[in-house]
Amino acid sequence: MTFISWSEAYTLQVGTIDDEHKRIIEIINALERDRREGADSAALGSSLARMQEVIQEHFENEEAIMREHYYPYRGAHKEQHRQFNRDVYAARKLYSADADSIDFDVFLAFLRAWLHEHIVRSDAIFVSYLSGGARPTTVLPAVDPLPECLEGVLADPDDPLHTVSMQVPESALDTLFTCARLLRRGGGEADALRAIADPLGTMTLVEAATVAKALMR
Repeated sequence: MTFISWSEAYTLQVGTIDDEHKRIIEIINALERDRREGADSAALGSSLARMQEVIQEHFENEEAIMREHYYPYRGAHKEQHRQFNRDVYAARKLYSADADSIDFDVFLAFLRAWLHEHIVRSDAIFVSYLSGGARPTTVLPAVDPLPECLEGVLADPDDPLHTVSMQVPESALDTLFTCARLLRRGGGEADALRAIADPLGTMTLVEAATVAKALMR
């Protein structure tokens, strides 16, 4: 029996997105099949790394379409991508250190459930926006697309601003203000700052165990 079967519910009528979703499903199915057929932890670990690369590439492509079309809820959508990446990376890190620490069947079930929910809910809302259909007004207030001249000047409307008070060395004030302005503006420079501040590669085993607790034995 196929672990994840393509369903009409997953068809979003956006060729590139549908094709990438099918590719992701193929990779997860191959991972589940390798696990069932007794592949060793090194082979499974390599497959996991490849899976995350393909999924991250899909996320980046999807987010580029969101920017191109001024999707007003892309902040919340990108956060789902970011959290998924953290969960998967944490599980991979723990699995690499001790394959027995991760319940692989639970991990596979997590991948299947997350992908299903993300496609039929979050991605479907995004595609509905692209086609001019219903907006998720019951979840977030409808927001008109930003004029091109303002794109990148304002933060995502679904990402509320907060005032932060902290003490820093005077010599760092200019840098701090610059970073704050970039984060408020959003866009590629803000994403780069977030990647520097929260790089997956620096995650410790203790942090990974906290992030992926639900996937551990």
